[in-house]
Order: sequence, then structure tokens, then C-alpha cells
Amino acid sequence: MTRFFSQLIPALLLLVGTASAELTTLYVDFGNSWLKTPAPDALGHYWTNATHEVIQIPGLFNLVAADGRGTGAFLKLTGNIEFNPWGANASAWGTENPDSATLGSLAISSATWDWLTVTGNQAATVTISKLPPEGLYRLSLFASRDNFQRRVTEYTVSSLTTDTRQLQTSGTGIGIDPQPNANRSGLAVFENLAPTADGTLIITVRRKEGDAGYLGALRLELMTPANFAPAATEVRTAGSGRVGAPQIGRYVFSDRDNDPEGASTCFWEKAASATAIPAKVSEAGPGTLTYIPTAEDQGTYLRFGVVPRAANGFIQGNVIYSDWVGPIAAAGTFTSFHIGSSYTQWANMPQQLKNLSASRGVPIITGWQVTSGRDSQYHWGNGLNGTIGAGTYSRYELQSGSWDAVILQPYNTEWQLWQINQILDYGKRFYSLADSYGSQFYLYSAWPARGQSLATQTDINAA
Repeated sequence: MTRFFSQLIPALLLLVGTASAELTTLYVDFGNSWLKTPAPDALGHYWTNATHEVIQIPGLFNLVAADGRGTGAFLKLTGNIEFNPWGANASAWGTENPDSATLGSLAISSATWDWLTVTGNQAATVTISKLPPEGLYRLSLFASRDNFQRRVTEYTVSSLTTDTRQLQTSGTGIGIDPQPNANRSGLAVFENLAPTADGTLIITVRRKEGDAGYLGALRLELMTPANFAPAATEVRTAGSGRVGAPQIGRYVFSDRDNDPEGASTCFWEKAASATAIPAKVSEAGPGTLTYIPTAEDQGTYLRFGVVPRAANGFIQGNVIYSDWVGPIAAAGTFTSFHIGSSYTQWANMPQQLKNLSASRGVPIITGWQVTSGRDSQYHWGNGLNGTIGAGTYSRYELQSGSWDAVILQPYNTEWQLWQINQILDYGKRFYSLADSYGSQFYLYSAWPARGQSLATQTDINAA
């Protein structure tokens, strides 16, 4: 079920069958953000990547399956964690030649080549929660480092029971050329894991021998049929962030087992800053998604939250929040939303407008949806959950009714005779939408360079 507005995220991997009755496997690649495992990989599996950004955010929600469907599971990284720092210096990494005979579906070089590391007496913790608690799991952990020193990592898994395994990640002659000292086939495997009552497994990574301990990739296989938690994805808000102007929340409810949505809870929070402790200002069922900031909210930050609940099965999922909006501006502050390509984006026309307004002592709020090199048809089609270069989705924003002005920049070729019908069509669509919600509509045009032919300029004049 779709609710009004959106966001996704993502950074970990799950491989899941095409039907909820099939067993499920989760895959995670730990390492640098510039060496992520693609989704899908060469074997057709979708990966998610646990990089250094995961430590800086509340975790990874609704881990995505190989078939693109969510599972409601959650992953969080904590502890004294470092990530391999050596750019393109392959000799400092793990293995680029994983042994598929022993690693199976983990034998993906982008996953086995990089890692997170712990040193000294430090530890890293990987928490996976909101797993079906009735399931039994097999966990396989891989790590590798091309180094002559014997290095051994110790992994402790805490669930209903606690168990420990060790894995040699490096040492003279354990690999093959051109990385003869890198582990390419060893795994630390835990069988018949039963999660806690709330569906949690905790993996602790420590150095056992040598300079450091490592974790490069993870595979978690559900070995018995089970029911997954629901999830809220694409949790966002639309609106200008002004007192008296509506902020409208939106989310998408999903459940891997196709359990219908139950009494999900939507709420709004405010805080003095985006890092301060928030307080709830509104709470209701799934049908109430709009919050109108009052004078008491001026200067604060607002965000939208959802607790997804299914009607049956695994009932409650993780609470998910939108980004913060703020600081909330005073009533009457002028607002403008800009839609366009490079002439809007790289010249940053909204910021130029704000600068001009500030020079007159008049504050304004601006927003945008921009994608370089794209025309009005693209902007209209991608104004609802599409791919945009920067900003927020225009068609949701316009429907919030909180923008005084809407400015559309057509692509420059759209003024030529062979494309003029397109701008007439999609320009009218944007105009009609903006006008119906009380926004003044403008066209902002950039003409071709002087190097264009006289015939082209003649076409534009005629258009």
C-alpha cells in the first residue's frame, strides 16, 4: 500500500527466493564505499553493502532480497571499526580470486577483496534483528588479507546460545598467485542458530592472532520456513517547511509474506536541531499523514515516522523516519520550487534567487527537482518516485500546496519545431498541477549558444 511521499535507502545484501514460502539467504559485503558489490552480481544475486556510512546512520532497514523484495530485517554496525584504507593498492587487500568450490555464492571478488578491520583489544559488532524468530539459520563468515603474517580472527555469535569460531585470514602460502598469502577458501560457519525472541543475532569480531581481525562478507541462510516482519520504505515528506503550510508524509508498506497492512502508526516529531532529542507532536493511524506547522514550531526541525504493522504473521516492524525538515520558517515566507536540467542545477538558480532576496532583506525558501540533460517529459515522468539528480519529487511537492511559485526550465531543444509539442504538452501538465494547488507558474528558458545555425534560431523564433 502506498502512502503520500518517499525514500529508500540502502547498504547490505539479502538473497531470497522468488516466493515467501521459499527459504531465504542474506548476503552482506563489508568494506569501502567505492568497492561495492553490484546488485545483482554475476550470479544474479542482489547484494547490499555495509560500508563506513552504516556507522554514521541508524542502521540498514528492510534488507532487500535478491529478487528486489524487502524482508523487514535490520542491520547495525557498532564498535571500533576501520575500513581498508588503501585505494587501488591491491597488494594490501584480501583476495581477488575467491574459491567458488568452497565459498559458493560468496565467491564474488568485490566482496572478498575488501573488509572491515579491528585492532588491538577492540571489537566490532554486527547486529541483525527483526529476523523471523521461529527460524533456524546457518551463518557463514569470510575474511581475507594478502599478508605473510599469520592473522586469525575470532567471531562470537550470540543468539539463544553463544558460540565461537576462528578463521585464518592471512599467512604465508595459504592462497594462490598473485596473492599467495590471502585466504581464498576458508569460512567460519555456524549451524542451527536460533535467534532471540525478537529475532536478533549478534556477531562480535575480534583479533585473535597477528595485527588485526577482519570481516569481509556474510551469508545468513534461513533453513526453515518462517514469517518475516513488515517494513515501511520510501518514508519522506513533501512541503516547503513554513508555518501554516502543510507537510505531507508518505510511505510504502511492504511485507515479504504478503501479509496485509494492519494498524500502522504514523507520527510527527520536532526537535531544536537535526541532532537534538526529538519529541512527538502528532500521532495517528495510517490515514493521517499531514502536519501543519504552527507558530510554536518556528525555528525547529520536523520529521515524519512510521511504525509498520501487519494484520497477521510477524506483526510489527522497525520504526522508520524521514529526513529532518527545517528550520521551520515564519508564516508568509516566500517559497519557490524549481524544476529543470543543467541550467537550473549547475548555475544553482534557487541559490541565486535566495542570494538576491537576502540582499533585499527578504528571506525565501527554495526547493528543486533537477537532472542534468533532461527534458520536461523526463521531469514529469520522474516526478513520482523516479530517478532525479538532486532534490525531491516535484509532483508530490506541488500537491502539498505549500509553494508560492513553481519554475520549470524546459530543455533548450524543446523550443525547436520538432519538439515544441512536447513542451506544450508537459508544460501544460506542470502548469495545471501547480495552478490547482495555488502556485504561480513560470517558464525559465535558456536559448542556444551563438554558434547555433540561423536555421535553428529561426525555428526557435517560430516556436
